[in-house]
Amino acid sequence: ITLTDHHAETVDEFDAFIAAAPEVLECYSVTGEHDYLLRVVAPGIAEVEEFLMHRLLRLRAVNSANTTFVLREKKRTTALPLS
Repeated sequence: ITLTDHHAETVDEFDAFIAAAPEVLECYSVTGEHDYLLRVVAPGIAEVEEFLMHRLLRLRAVNSANTTFVLREKKRTTALPLS
């Protein structure tokens, strides 16, 4: 997700939306080309489209969204490689 700007009101609007959106499982502030990375879950493509086109991208705070779909999970762990 890329925000339109980083003014306090913009960030507050985005934060409130994320907190209230049950589809959003995780939200990370990131470095690089985009501002945030979301992990979203939905039953199907139609619901993803609804979330993106009719909710997320209608926020004045959001300038753009880049989506990637997971096709298959190859590895997932919460174990930390600590000595």
